[in-house]
Amino acid sequence: MHWSKFLIPAGFLFAVACGKEDAAFQEALPSKDALTVDAPDASNALAVGQLSEYYVITRLATVGVNATVGGIFNLLEDIVRFPPTTVEGETATWGPGAGDALDPNVYRLVVSGKDSKFAYSFEYRRKNSDGNFIVLASGNSDKSSGQADGVGDLTIFVSAWGDASLNPCDRGTAVITYDTTSQPQKLGIDFSDFRSCEEAEDGVYSASYYYDRFADGSGNFQFTANGDIQEGERTPAVLEDLVIRSRWNATGAGRSDAKISGGDLSLEGVNEVTASECWDSNYGITFAVTTPQIIDLDHAAGSQSACPTGMQEASYSVDASIL
Repeated sequence: MHWSKFLIPAGFLFAVACGKEDAAFQEALPSKDALTVDAPDASNALAVGQLSEYYVITRLATVGVNATVGGIFNLLEDIVRFPPTTVEGETATWGPGAGDALDPNVYRLVVSGKDSKFAYSFEYRRKNSDGNFIVLASGNSDKSSGQADGVGDLTIFVSAWGDASLNPCDRGTAVITYDTTSQPQKLGIDFSDFRSCEEAEDGVYSASYYYDRFADGSGNFQFTANGDIQEGERTPAVLEDLVIRSRWNATGAGRSDAKISGGDLSLEGVNEVTASECWDSNYGITFAVTTPQIIDLDHAAGSQSACPTGMQEASYSVDASIL
């Protein structure tokens, strides 16, 4: 999955109203940490065993998700560092303000609510326009529990971002839900009818990501993906569907269990392939198996007893509603 690089305005020429700073409005948004996935990082991995393929897939999935969410939240966090432009009753507004001189739009952030429960909306309209503002992203934040970022949601309207940035091939929506009030903290992201300009010819697709984060750094991450896993002779390549559940402990050692179907597998009369890999704290394979054994997916190594404690048995993604 490639991720659209949304147009993020470089800066805003907001007219900040002196004396109208309101800390409650400025702290209404959740932190970016609540909306990103903390997979173990192999940047310092040692060359011990072959690097786990499913670890790499898991890592790349988290990078893509975090890039999509993080770019937008970096922007919103930069905005709320400043006091709002206006405050009227239970609504604070930053802007409207322009990006750079070549930006065709003006933007605003509107936050409404009280008592630690807020709704927020980031919007745009064309410069010198009297029309209505169009929502780029909107969400709800409830911090009344007093626990971390609380609970809430964020919807990113990818189609609106595409129109705002003059990239109409960016389409779809992303809906994010989170709950940091208890252990494990939970995050869910659903992409619907998503398409980026980089993959405009490949049509639209949907994907779901669900993540449990524990205080010690361990995690449980399940997601859908697709790729040319079983290499066939068709051109262009036909992609297989991949559903993965990855788990890891505080050291980074973990296990992935996957179900693979469709694509070239269906041409070979195979309905589904299951695959598992375990890796150590250096992300090297300690166990691998596929069933049934077929070309390109046939790999076996090690013993299941070498998997991390509590991960000696396969656990496939069967419930897509962790939240």
